[in-house]
Order: sequence, then structure tokens, then C-alpha cells
Amino acid sequence: NTMMKALMLLLCIAGNRVQAGEYCTLDDPSCLDDTELPVLLKTPEDSHEEDPAEVEDTYEFKERSNEYNTKGVAFAQKGNMREAIKYFRAATYHQPHRQDVWANIGLASRDIANSLSAKESLKKMALFREALQAFELAVWLGDQQSISLLSRLQSTFKSTFPRKCLAQDCQRYQAERRAFAAVDKGDVYKAAHTLCAAQDNLTISISPPERQGPLHTATFHRFYTTMKVCGVAVIKDVYRRALLQDIHEATAVHWKEWDHKLRKIEKAGSSVHTEFRDAASRSDDRYEVKFPLTQPYTARDFVSNRIQLSLMKVVVGGRFEIDTFSYVASRPGAPDQHWHADVSQLFSRWMTSPSKQVPSNGVVNIVPLVDMTMETGPTEFMTGSHWAHGTAWKDFNEQSSPTPVHRLAADLGSSVLFDVQIYHRGTANRSKKMRPIVYMSYVREWWFDRVNFKDSQTKDFDELTSTQKKLFLRLDSREYVKRLEAALEERGVAVADMQSTADYKKNDLEV
Repeated sequence: NTMMKALMLLLCIAGNRVQAGEYCTLDDPSCLDDTELPVLLKTPEDSHEEDPAEVEDTYEFKERSNEYNTKGVAFAQKGNMREAIKYFRAATYHQPHRQDVWANIGLASRDIANSLSAKESLKKMALFREALQAFELAVWLGDQQSISLLSRLQSTFKSTFPRKCLAQDCQRYQAERRAFAAVDKGDVYKAAHTLCAAQDNLTISISPPERQGPLHTATFHRFYTTMKVCGVAVIKDVYRRALLQDIHEATAVHWKEWDHKLRKIEKAGSSVHTEFRDAASRSDDRYEVKFPLTQPYTARDFVSNRIQLSLMKVVVGGRFEIDTFSYVASRPGAPDQHWHADVSQLFSRWMTSPSKQVPSNGVVNIVPLVDMTMETGPTEFMTGSHWAHGTAWKDFNEQSSPTPVHRLAADLGSSVLFDVQIYHRGTANRSKKMRPIVYMSYVREWWFDRVNFKDSQTKDFDELTSTQKKLFLRLDSREYVKRLEAALEERGVAVADMQSTADYKKNDLEV
């Protein structure tokens, strides 16, 4: 028996995906209550943190390592499943995009559950449920071997607990099943109405234990299904409010300079519906302005927030970069924006149905710098519009949309993550203050935004034909930098002192 378990775990050691969940464990009775279903978390009634994100991460495996999965397999081979799953969870803390670790968490949770006595049926049910969600994540991330493991465990669960649902949140589970079935049949409208109609279904809450260790398997699972079907999710209380207030203050100063410059252009009678190198009009009285790459904007727990990056890895993999790093300032009285997608569908010519949909090429992270209300103008989303479909999404609006439309008013400290291809719009700012939101995109390393903001080009670029401009777009931009550096050198500037001296290979860098 032990040998068979070890062989199954060995199947997953060489894969390339991971994740974690922290439900009931074998020696943790505190996760149970008087009800039939286990509770994943109990918070003391007198615990009322002013800012949930103000929690120090004291996780024992916080140091980055690619060996946690391997160590977990080694313990599993010895039959020590408690230690094995501890290291599998540690792997998910750093690499939740790896399907092999999800498969291993599924196997370990299943085997621990099978070792429990009949008196520990609630713990067994909780572990089975975690295993089922872990196997599903492994399958969704590309592990074909987990398909049969998932199917067998579903049968085992139904025979062991014939009157129980396969997930703790049964209503959500059933909605996910129906939505995925609709997607498989090409009916993305039905899928969105099934899962995305209730705004609560778009919300992901982070518990206190998850702020000090790996996210629960259920959290990853919920985020993945929400993004896949709906294309947008709200993450509650993920950033420290004090940090965002610092960024807000700095942004207010930065915007004051830009606002003055733009109003001068308007007063002169020129159109500001144009694009500058560091700012661009996004509609009447609404501008996107690039952040300076300085503090507090580049604060580590802002741009590389561990919880946000963990969630991001599940949908865009482990190799991604920040492409857009800006804020959108909506002046008082700014009207509703037009419906749009930031970029077009990848390979849209071939994506004639949802079954041919390629994975997301990027996710945009909206971080409000003030509490968002319906008055200040939250972003509105046409759920499910990131899917390829026969009818053009651009032909719809908030009245005619074939899928649920939501205005997501996130509070300070929370964020809104959405697929870069989804249709959305900023709504009217009816308040008397400028409404600032951070607009930051995390994209796969091979993808570049060719729609928003232009790169600097040489003067010679103007003489090229349209075809030549397209062909030389990247090369000419690099040439511009070379010429700029040469001009600085001629004027006595030590350009080398401004350049990085880090010794690295681009292919070795990962998040």
C-alpha cells in the first residue's frame, strides 16, 4: 500500500505546476464545530483588526526554494503523509502555477483521509473535499493524469458520504459545474448567467491564516473558476491601507502637475484627446498617467504583493511581467466612458468557440486609492466578455449585454483583477473630487501591449513607409535609446554609471 502511494506521488515530482490549501488537518480539531460540515477558519470574536492586511507574514517556509515539492515526495515515500503535505503546501506558497504539486496535495489529502477512523468522518470529508479541488486545479493547469484520480475520488466520496455535496459551498459548486458545462457547449452567455449573476460570486476573501502562509486550496479554486468564467474578481483587503494612503498622497501631487499641463492645452483650444509619452486621454476628463518608477509607487508589498502574485500565477503562469504601471485620474463630472476591451483577443481568427480559447495573456489589477462608491464612478464589467464568441462584444452595452453587468466598487485595501481582454468602462464621477485608481497589468513575458502608449522612436522613423514603420517598430525604438545614450556621452554624461551592472540571464528570472 505504502509503495503504491509512493509510486503515485512520484508521478507528480517532475511536472511543472503547484499550489496549496489549509483546511482541516489530522491533528487540528479546532477547525470543526457543532455542525455537520467542517469550518475552515475560526476567528476569535474579540478580534477586530482595523486593517486586515497589517499582518506580518511569519510563515516558516517563506524562503524561496524549488525543493519543497521534492521534499514532500521524499516524506510521502516514507509514508509520512503529514510532513509530505506540509511541504506540498509550502510549494504552493511560492509556485501555485504548478500542476504537479496540486496533484500531490490531492494525493496526500486523499491518503490522509483514507487513514482516518470512522469516528473522524468530518475530517475525512474535509480532506476529501480538498483533494477533489486540488485534483481539479491540477487538471485545469494541464495534468492529464489527475483526470482519472479526480473521477475515482468523486466516486469514493459519493459512496462514503452519499448525502453530502462534493464541496463545502454546495450552491457555488453546483453553479460552477453548470457554468463549465455551458462553456463546453459553447454557451458563454449561459455560463456567465449561472456563475456571475450574483456579485458575491466575484468576491475572494483572504482569511487571517492565509496572510501568514499559503492560500487555501479553496481560495485558489474559487479564484480560478471566477476568472475563467466571469473574467473579473474582487480581492478583499489585500493591501495595507497606510501604504495606499502614501501612494494616494504622492499621486495627488503628481496629478496636480499633469492636470495643470492638460488644462493649459485645453485653454489654448487644442484637443487633449491624444496620447503623450507618459499620459493619455481615455475619455472626456479621464486620463491615464504613468507612475514614476520611484517610491512609494515601487514599494515591494505593493508591486509584488505576495497574495496578489500567488493568485496571478494560477491564471498567467509563473513567468510574467508588469506591462502597464499607471493611474487613471477621473476628474469631477467625468461622464461614463465608452465600452471597450484594453486589447483584442489573441488569435481571434481561430478562436471561433470557447473550446478553442487560449489561456489569458494578462490580468489587469485595479487598486482604488480611495474608497470607491457608486458616486465616485467604479469600473463596470460585462462578465464573460473575455471569451471568444460569434457575436462581437463591442456591439453590446449595459442595457443590451447578454451577460450580467456589474459595477465593482472596491474599498481601500481591496483590488479588482480582470482579464485584459474583457469589456469594461469607467463610470461617471459624480463626486466633487478627483477619483484615482491604480492601473497595473501583469502579462505573460512574451506579450507586449501594442495598443496603449507608444514607444519613443528616432527622427528617421518619420521617413519610413507604413509597412517599414511596422517592421522596424521595435528595432527603431532600441536605436533611439542608443542614439540618446551617445548624445549624453558627447555632453560628458557618464551613461555607464546610470546602467545596471547586474549579471543575469533573462530566462532565469521568474516571479
